[in-house]
Amino acid sequence: MPIIINMAKAREIKLDYIRAARNVRLAALDVPFMKAVESGDTESISRISSEKQILRDIPQTFLLDDYNDIDTLKSVWPKEL
Repeated sequence: MPIIINMAKAREIKLDYIRAARNVRLAALDVPFMKAVESGDTESISRISSEKQILRDIPQTFLLDDYNDIDTLKSVWPKEL
């Protein structure tokens, strides 16, 4: 009997992995952001803010609905990460 994969659940699990990796990257930007704020470096504040927003948007912009087989789903990853 063949194994049947629940692709909706697989997409949800993949998005959880992506969110976990994204959260690590977001946390890593917190200290540089605070240092930029403390030093008044508006260029770095703007750059880091933009970078953090891109990371926050990944779950809404990196859509997994088009991946209908598990091997393809396993191989995709957001370029922002």
